[in-house]
Amino acid sequence: MSSLFEPLQLGAVQLQNRVVVAPRCPVQPVDHHVPGESMRNYYCERAAAGLIIAQTTAVSPQGVGCAGTPGIWCSDQRRGWQQITDAIHKKEGKIMLQLGHAGRASDPEFLLGQIPVAPSAIACPGHPNLPGEKRPYVTPRALRTDEIRVIVDDFAEAAARAREAGFDGISIQAGKGGLIDQFLHDHSN
Repeated sequence: MSSLFEPLQLGAVQLQNRVVVAPRCPVQPVDHHVPGESMRNYYCERAAAGLIIAQTTAVSPQGVGCAGTPGIWCSDQRRGWQQITDAIHKKEGKIMLQLGHAGRASDPEFLLGQIPVAPSAIACPGHPNLPGEKRPYVTPRALRTDEIRVIVDDFAEAAARAREAGFDGISIQAGKGGLIDQFLHDHSN
């Protein structure tokens, strides 16, 4: 039987042990969706784990689901993440980025006034995490078929930026009520 503290080969990535830090959202709120020092400190405190899977990160401005969510759609965000990956690698740690799109689990407040998109125009139950306000989710706008290709491209471009930022790999958030998950359920599609 293997020990938790034995190395593990995970595809092309050699882990120093089998301890994995699962993604958590939000880790630390960020301004303009750019990861900063507080996030770097949070992840550096966990660098001794075999692998860190960083929090869900929006692939585009349309994919933001709550205030303070980091993004990976522009060069400032990529540079912010690169400071984190560099710090983790200096401690001999490994880190992957979880890419996601909130879909209907968002609010115009997080989307510069735009209506969230989803597979179908079916509102999410509950309420968004808005500061000082509790109101139901808005009814999202159903995506047109041609818009789906744009979102797929957003994920591909975000994966390329994650590689440029020095991540050891990526994870795609396809559960927990995000856009991909919304396509898979009859209560949202």
